[in-house]
Amino acid sequence: AAPSAAVDGYYYGRFVLPWLNLLLYNRSAASGEGSQLYGVEPWHFYLRNLCLNLNLALPALLLAPLLLLAGRLVPAAAGEPPPRPGRAAVLLSGGYLWLAFYSAIPHKEERFLFPAYPLFLLAAALAASEARRVAA
Repeated sequence: AAPSAAVDGYYYGRFVLPWLNLLLYNRSAASGEGSQLYGVEPWHFYLRNLCLNLNLALPALLLAPLLLLAGRLVPAAAGEPPPRPGRAAVLLSGGYLWLAFYSAIPHKEERFLFPAYPLFLLAAALAASEARRVAA
């Protein structure tokens, strides 16, 4: 982070925090300010978009936290390592936070979710695996 901040500061001529600029630019709820100049969508835009892109994986993605918790309550079979949903929850939380943040801002574009797709698919895969383990 420090080398990035130093390079950014050098080229901008002042200290900058890009993530803070993103928050400040998108926080404005007033019409015609910030990113709203480029159009707005309702809060559920990304959920509809995920329905189209993930199809059957979407329910698994949305149920992943519950399935991981349920998996914790079911003891592991003989010879299997015990489930560790805490590690998965920490790993997957970034994708859920990403979705929550971008759903909260008025201006939405599909490309904003692209960095979170690998985490979404990992969550769906872990949920399917956990559901299979619990059902067995």
